[in-house]
Amino acid sequence: MVRLAASALVSSYRKAVELLRKRQMHQLVVQALHELGNLLWLEGDASGAREAWSDAVDTVFQFPYAIKNWCKCIESSLNPPQDPARVEILLLSVVLLAKHARLTKPKDMMAHLNATLFASNILEAILTTALPNPPRRDEFVPNKHRLREIFFGLRETRMILPPSSVYGGVDGCNFLSALSFFQNTLVVMNYQPARALPICSLYTYVATDVCRNVALSIKGRLLMVQSLIRCRFFTEAWLALYAISQNHDQPRGLVEAEALDKAIVEAQEMSNATPFLQHEEPWSEANTQALKKLVDFALTPAAAGVEEGATPSGTAAWNLWVFKKLKAEFLVTVRHPEVLGGQVTKRSPESRSHQNTPVQVKKGRSEEREPKEEDMPNQNLEDTFNTTLTTIIEGKISDIVEDIRDFKDQMKTSRNQLAYLLYQEAEKQRSDAACKIMVKNCWQYVESDENYALLREHREIMINWAAQEARIDEKDIRHFHFDHRRGKSISPFTMVNVGNFYTKQKLMEWYAQNFDKKGITEWTSEKLSHLTNGNNKAEVNGMIEVEPCIAAFDRMQTEPLKAMMAVITKLAPNLKWRHSWKHLTLQNPETEEYIAWLALDHLQGIAKVYFDRRLFTARQFEDEFHAVLGAQMTKKAVGAKGKGKSKGGEGVLTDPGGFLKAVGLGTDGKGSYYKVSTLSMKTKMPFTFEIRCINQEEFATKYTGHLDRIAKRILQPDLLL
Repeated sequence: MVRLAASALVSSYRKAVELLRKRQMHQLVVQALHELGNLLWLEGDASGAREAWSDAVDTVFQFPYAIKNWCKCIESSLNPPQDPARVEILLLSVVLLAKHARLTKPKDMMAHLNATLFASNILEAILTTALPNPPRRDEFVPNKHRLREIFFGLRETRMILPPSSVYGGVDGCNFLSALSFFQNTLVVMNYQPARALPICSLYTYVATDVCRNVALSIKGRLLMVQSLIRCRFFTEAWLALYAISQNHDQPRGLVEAEALDKAIVEAQEMSNATPFLQHEEPWSEANTQALKKLVDFALTPAAAGVEEGATPSGTAAWNLWVFKKLKAEFLVTVRHPEVLGGQVTKRSPESRSHQNTPVQVKKGRSEEREPKEEDMPNQNLEDTFNTTLTTIIEGKISDIVEDIRDFKDQMKTSRNQLAYLLYQEAEKQRSDAACKIMVKNCWQYVESDENYALLREHREIMINWAAQEARIDEKDIRHFHFDHRRGKSISPFTMVNVGNFYTKQKLMEWYAQNFDKKGITEWTSEKLSHLTNGNNKAEVNGMIEVEPCIAAFDRMQTEPLKAMMAVITKLAPNLKWRHSWKHLTLQNPETEEYIAWLALDHLQGIAKVYFDRRLFTARQFEDEFHAVLGAQMTKKAVGAKGKGKSKGGEGVLTDPGGFLKAVGLGTDGKGSYYKVSTLSMKTKMPFTFEIRCINQEEFATKYTGHLDRIAKRILQPDLLL
């Protein structure tokens, strides 16, 4: 009965969404989709909830697939809000991003990081553009700025506090949970932790001044301290811990007015405090005293949010534990050979070999290590020498071990950031290709450039006509970018960058609805008929075809993996495996061992296929791979026989100076289908394939080397294209 009622409720929400869309009530559409996703999630339909929340984000920014293409969405659709209503819907989108990543993709860390960066840009667009908030994210530290309002005229009690419904509201706990999720993602992945500062500042404001909850307020300030330590803002982190231990800036009751005398006392205490100074050495006298005071900082259960007479639990217990953890993290981090005040600072000899409190007077290594005679009057000279030697050796060994551990941590962090950079670069290239279309088979072309202006005008007029027929706005058509050349000569293919995915989709839908697979008959005129090289081929040239470039981009990377799957299925039919389009790998689902991996090097044009030597031999796999890939890539290529010969294609490949010569292939004698198929495959697949069998433990090493090689080429380019 309950399930039937839930199905009826979900159906009602879907109908409401459609009705609101027709009436152009976008804000209510977003709120309805939010609640629809909540209902689907409670029903156990994670994919339906993901689709509803993703659709809601698309509606907020009026951008298709906004979560997937968030970089382009930020560039084109994210503008500083001009009114409180827009701020409300942007804050709702932040919660939607958190739910989409956290609930529907719990194991996808890359999706978590992308959602976090998207949400960070949204929050910064709100906070950094609204006075009197600072314009930079690194200025949202507690001792420089205390957030007092999100946006002028915004009523948080209307959007943040109420529970989610069609008429607004996200629930204060859900909103704070989303902010905490984004902060935790940045800290755990150690990627641009400064982005967490505005997030933590907003968390503290909502918890302290809107929700007025002591436990949540302390939690927000502890999250801020954690982010400050990761950003190496040690002075600000020390002051924030000091303010927490002194019970400063506690939430006030609803009927309690702000006490000016209390605020003055708190300000004086903060001014009189001597914090840790990050521009000085960690073992300086002033910083040593600050670290000693830090050890004495304490957080009482009442200040952490524990009710009188109750046992610490929930957020309050978390606050007590994290406060101690952050003190320890602060002490460990300031003695770590990392970036301090923008410069790499080496640790002193004392801080390396002695883990106790740093000494006040800096001594030389020989003076500190060598025991004095009056300190050991009864010891034998040989025992003294052995003790001293052992101390020195142990100290040096511990120093070396610490240096190796520190270097390993730095390399791990750099590798994570580098892997994300490469992934983002690939996604950017793919998203750029998603905005382009290819117009094929423009038969009126010449090898010289004497009629280039005429041919360019002819093609662009025809493409613009097609765009007008597809009801694309004139303003968008004027921004089309055309590329008609192949090297120095004009090509029979024209690449058109239409600017955005929506325009491309609209043009492709018009083409599919009005024309068959043969395409559009190319226009002609008297000027074009006089061209010397204007030889039309029936049913091949002169029939303009339009196809999206994203298909070619995907095919270039996925066809080799499809060939690998076909080879494995043929050679080892009983072998179980699963594939990954993202990583181009084949793995055993039970043991998680790699069966094969495709390593593509786009710049050098090399594709290496690695496979487990225990399963196949190199010659066997290579022969089958080339045969399968050749068959796949020439199925629809010009010159493939298929089931029967087409009359329309006769003479196209064998005519000297004809079609293949114009596109750079040429011919290899009459009826040489094998040669034409090989050339067609090279045209579509610009890689030289290398087949290599390796041991299972070598996959990780090969991946690391492949990543480093590509990264070096990006960071230190030595090849001019």
